[in-house]
Amino acid sequence: MRRNWLKSDLRFLGTDTPSVRIEARRWRTAHKKWDVEAVPELTEALWRREVFELRSFALMLLVERAADLEPRHLGVLERLLRDSHTWALVDEIAPRLVGPLLERHPREAGRIVDRWARDHDFWIRREATRKLPARAQQRLRASRDRAAPVLATDDADYADSGTVSWSDVLAHL
Repeated sequence: MRRNWLKSDLRFLGTDTPSVRIEARRWRTAHKKWDVEAVPELTEALWRREVFELRSFALMLLVERAADLEPRHLGVLERLLRDSHTWALVDEIAPRLVGPLLERHPREAGRIVDRWARDHDFWIRREATRKLPARAQQRLRASRDRAAPVLATDDADYADSGTVSWSDVLAHL
């Protein structure tokens, strides 16, 4: 049932999210001096297993170090997005990892996310345009008339969310 609800072909162990969260907390407690550069490496190693709960665990660890991530980590985040195989993982990456990174580094990260807004992969486009940081969403709504030309798309599955590149958002801030 969970496989259908998450629309995913990943393996599921049947572990509930609170239990995964407890294990992530235990792991962080046992590895307090863990280097931020090791976080993306561990995340990618767990991601390769194609098990939903391991990917969730990896994201929980990565989110804990989100404040330490820099634009150079967007390559890892992009690989995770492309290989997520479910909206549940994509929707965790967007607001908790990519959004804060954009707010801290709007120019550097913005160039990468701007490319994502035109990507052939639906999940990458969705990440780049639907999950903008709240501050950018508020300002964009306030300048909706000026931004209207950039809110169009030819993708019928995507049209309801509106396509806005990060460069376009920056231009209207």
